[in-house]
Amino acid sequence: MQKKTFFFILLLLSINGHLYAQNNDSLLVSEQNLSFQSDDVILYGTFTSPGASIPAMPIALIIAGSGATDRNGNNLAAGLNSNAYLQLAKELAKAGIASFRYDKRGIGESKYINTPEERIFEAEVNDAKLLVNQLAKRYPDSKISVIGHSQGSLVGMLAATHAQKFISLNGLGRNGSVTLKEQLSKQAKILGEKAEPVIDSLVMGHLVNQIPPFLDRLFKPSQQPYLISWFRYDPAEEISKLKIPVLIVQGDNDIQISIADAERLGSKAMQKQFHIIKGMNHLFKIVSASTAENVKGYSNPQLPVSEELVNVVVKFMKD
Repeated sequence: MQKKTFFFILLLLSINGHLYAQNNDSLLVSEQNLSFQSDDVILYGTFTSPGASIPAMPIALIIAGSGATDRNGNNLAAGLNSNAYLQLAKELAKAGIASFRYDKRGIGESKYINTPEERIFEAEVNDAKLLVNQLAKRYPDSKISVIGHSQGSLVGMLAATHAQKFISLNGLGRNGSVTLKEQLSKQAKILGEKAEPVIDSLVMGHLVNQIPPFLDRLFKPSQQPYLISWFRYDPAEEISKLKIPVLIVQGDNDIQISIADAERLGSKAMQKQFHIIKGMNHLFKIVSASTAENVKGYSNPQLPVSEELVNVVVKFMKD
């Protein structure tokens, strides 16, 4: 039950560089390991760029979705091994766009201590804001865009104040509590019924002591303060506050986030472009309509990210 549940629940300055050729492509891609201090944590990540120097090249900050998802888009403990962010970064670099993807606090190399649980979501937002500012200082001639995936779309909206553009990839369009109820109910009616009062209590800011055994992993005591903090935000309302160009991209084969989420974001965004990609799943891979095949794409690092997605993002960032 728990392993199956995972796929439908949201996947709750030192430099060391090298160059490599991507397949038969003549264009080299450069990767540098960077780290930035943010309060009580050092954030470790990878700066990917065209191998040849490009003056004032656009730069994207890539923000991961929820859970223990690392800078490459993987959560090996939960069976997620797609390399989605790594692949996206390489494809952007081949198109002349640099990017920085990073391990969120507590994930991968970015270990942290003494961050109160109820502050973790806001701390992730502050981390992203800091990275936008640091990239702008480090590359003053470049325009910085924020790319947020899934729950990272909300983090990106909140952090994009000083960016030039914002891109939501399969991003939540409703309060996380609503989405979580929906995802659980889709799996089994009993899951939704038992989770609803727990979620409602968390929305009110109240911790819950008695959790049904089959939900204890999702609503464990250490997770509840984070959920309370996250549930305070409505993504559609937050995107309406952005005064910069916004690109909303959604795959129609996403079994976690719906087209309705993207449409709700689009209805509120001021300067927006809206794009639905046929066949794309939650992790940017083109898959069949079969749920089983869709889920296989979560653990297939050889399956490339959507070419259409790359083209849409490149065009938006370069315009």
